[in-house]
Amino acid sequence: MDYFKEFPSYWPELAEVVSSANWIVHRFSLESESDLFNPANLTRGVELEGLSYTAFLDTNIFQFATNCLKREVAKDEYRAAAGLVAFCRLAKIEFDPRYAVHERASYGEDSLLEVIDDLQMFHRLDNTCTDELAAYALGYSDTIDSDSGPTVDKEAISEKLRSLPKLREWDSMYVVALGLISIHYDPSLKDRDRLHAYVDWLISKFRLSLPAVAYAARMFGKRRLPKMMKFKPSQNARARQQAAVNLTWDLYLMNEFFRNWTAAAEAEQQVLVTDDRVLKEVLRSAVAAQLTGPDALADDPNSTEWKRVRKLLEATDRPDRVYRSPAWGIDYRSSLVAELEGQLLAVGP
Repeated sequence: MDYFKEFPSYWPELAEVVSSANWIVHRFSLESESDLFNPANLTRGVELEGLSYTAFLDTNIFQFATNCLKREVAKDEYRAAAGLVAFCRLAKIEFDPRYAVHERASYGEDSLLEVIDDLQMFHRLDNTCTDELAAYALGYSDTIDSDSGPTVDKEAISEKLRSLPKLREWDSMYVVALGLISIHYDPSLKDRDRLHAYVDWLISKFRLSLPAVAYAARMFGKRRLPKMMKFKPSQNARARQQAAVNLTWDLYLMNEFFRNWTAAAEAEQQVLVTDDRVLKEVLRSAVAAQLTGPDALADDPNSTEWKRVRKLLEATDRPDRVYRSPAWGIDYRSSLVAELEGQLLAVGP
């Protein structure tokens, strides 16, 4: 069926701003990555095929978006965020900042109050005229003229944020993160054996996780990225705890990407928007592994190591596997957390 949709004349420039930012991670099958940035390809799916698109934002992107209205200096990241909002409106992509809100709200009372203000800012931005957003994104203006929005009951909102249910799977990803840190610093292991040891630990002691395997393959492989392991044994206990939490958030966001992928109806399509290089590259590798098989991760480890890991992945039905055994459950997970925290967090400065 022929499809025609008229967009503002500036849409190619706007698409270039969003494309150049390189923030969007997706699972779409495209002939060319540039197809993602033609809004007609997305509106066609919404208007003719009954599809819906949701963009989940990480904390940094959420902050860039609110800074469009909060900061006097128009940095490139803020312009790109405004461009993202404008482009997604043209393409009929809805925003969901839940993960950013959860993470910010978890930092304490001061952050809780700040995130309420930022939510107001974000909704103001999301309701600003598209032409106004585009002018700012493309550098034709240095400010955004937006309505102040309705007055909200901050105390009522803060109570809701305080009572947010715990994120499903977060505690499990915390165990996965602690296990990765433990293997990374295990003095009994040679570097070439760490990926095998970690995958073996996931299978036998906890549960297999594609994002965790992808992260470990990159971190213990030939193309390790800077800042993949921010945890340092020499840090004080608070800094080590925060580093473990930060790693957990990366793994959690990737895990949620796959959980949404498998749980959502086929018509419900999601993307993750992040500027974190580690998160983007690891998640893209994990998506490739999900679509084509685990050998999509084989570029990072050496070939001998990957063959050993591949054997583990092909034989997960093991008698020593705790997952789904009678021992599996919340109490078991709690005991693992206590063991790993005692090892990694309870000693040192």
